[in-house]
Formats: sequence, structure tokens, C-alpha cells
Amino acid sequence: MKYPGLSIIGCEKLAGMYGVNEGIIDGKGTGVRHLFYDGFDLDLVHSAVTLIKDGDRIYYGNRMEKKAGHPVHGRPLDSYVEKGFCFSDTFEYEQLRKTDKAFGFGESSLGFSVDIENRLHIGRDIEVFAYVLLRPQKNMEASRQGDQVVAGGQHSQVSIRCEDPDKHFIVEEGPTGFIYRLTSAVLYDEAFEGPVRPLDTSLTGVLLGKKIHLPADGHVAFQWTMDFERSEEALHQRTQSYPVGQAKDLATAYWTGYLEAGHPAAHQTYGAQERINRIAIKSAMIGGFVPADLTGEL
Repeated sequence: MKYPGLSIIGCEKLAGMYGVNEGIIDGKGTGVRHLFYDGFDLDLVHSAVTLIKDGDRIYYGNRMEKKAGHPVHGRPLDSYVEKGFCFSDTFEYEQLRKTDKAFGFGESSLGFSVDIENRLHIGRDIEVFAYVLLRPQKNMEASRQGDQVVAGGQHSQVSIRCEDPDKHFIVEEGPTGFIYRLTSAVLYDEAFEGPVRPLDTSLTGVLLGKKIHLPADGHVAFQWTMDFERSEEALHQRTQSYPVGQAKDLATAYWTGYLEAGHPAAHQTYGAQERINRIAIKSAMIGGFVPADLTGEL
């Protein structure tokens, strides 16, 4: 990715926009910031990205935020597309370096991971979360169910899942772009555990994660997924079909199979660009259709 910014992310029944650089929607829009499932009738996601809490600071997307003051926006040290489908962005701060990754795969799944490097010579406990802001849909409800948070309404159901979570927050955000309750909940360790039944015009904020020990001069990793289905029964079957830790392997197999079913580039000089472009075209389409303005930014 020569020019960091918004990119197309998707799979069979998902199509959306992804980027962890300066937000366009508002101060909190980052990561997956638009997402359509099984058609282009409803935009489901405002933000989806990994969040790290290290002491009195949180890091998500390109932002570092404290209890007081505005978020500080960083620039990535490196930003590229791995194997044509996995977006990778590395940010460096005083206390840590992090590499965020995100990808779509299968019928209707998204995978996320973060690698965290300790830049200090002392070990410490940190907290790492899936950070998700869901856009409104009618009759929305969100609750913790085992190792996941399940949210859904009249349109569809979504699972937010990680391995062995020990902490979660579920909040109702306002209908405007002024979004603060979810980050405030984790910064101040407020007890918002849900379930939540927001107004039909309100966003729903979800944090799901756990405490991890970050060793001195060491690394830790964290993975999580999102799955989308029309019904709770179908969603349960989907989440039972694979463990979170296999998401990247499943994505590699999915995109390899898609590319091998087509024809290779006539000029191998452009093989890398062809791979990325073919994946982008697939990611932008649902059922053979693509919206006139997928980004919604214009």
C-alpha cells in the first residue's frame, strides 16, 4: 500500500471500507468503518479495530488517548497488504510498538490480530480488546454469551469473539458523531456489562478482551473475529465451525482458492498488482453488485 488510507475489505457476503489512519467520519471512526452484509441495504459497522490499554493510555487505530485531552494521531511506520488480502499497519509509541492486521474470509467473516512489542525494559500487564461500534438497526440487542458478544436486530446478527476473554463492556452510544462512552468505559474501568437494548437511532459499543502480561523487551499477540448471519441459529453454527486461532489460515485458503479459479496475469511483471486488484474487486461486490459509492464518504 503505497498511500495509506481507506481500502476495500470483504469476502463472499461482506463488503466494506478499512483504514487505521486519520478518520474521515469523526474522531472515533477507525478500522472497519463501513460494512455491508448480504446486500447494500444497511451499513452495519461504524468502527472495528483492536484496542490496547496500557496503564492510563489506550491505543486504537492511529490514536493514542488518555483520560484528559484529545486523542493524539500517529502515522504508521509501515503500511502494506500482505498476500493481497491482509491489511497490515505498524505504529510506534514511547511504550510499545503495535502491528494491526485485518482481513475478510469465507461467507461472512472478518479476522483481526495485533502484535505488541514492549519498548520498555520492564514487564507489565496490559489489556487488549476487540473495539466495535455497531450502527443502528431496529430492535437491536447486545449481550455477552460465553466467549463472545452477540448483537443483532431486525436486519442481521453479529458475533464478536476472542479466545478466553475475561472482560467486556457494552454501551449505548448516541446517534451523533460525538462518541465517547465506550472509550470512557475502558479508560475509567466503568461497569457497563450489558445487556443493552439501544434506541433504534443509537450506536452500540462493544469491547471484548482480556488481560495479558507483556514481558520485558518481549512480544504478545491477540486475535479476534466477527461473523455475520441473518439468524441466531445460523450464527451459532458459524461460530462453532472454526476456532478464532484458525482465522488467518482459513483466509489464506479462501483467497488462494478464489485466485486459482481464475486466469493468471498475461504479464507476470504485474502479478502482485493483479492479485491485489482481483481481491479488491471481489471484496467490493455482493451477489455481483457493487454500490455507486461504497465509501459513503463523498
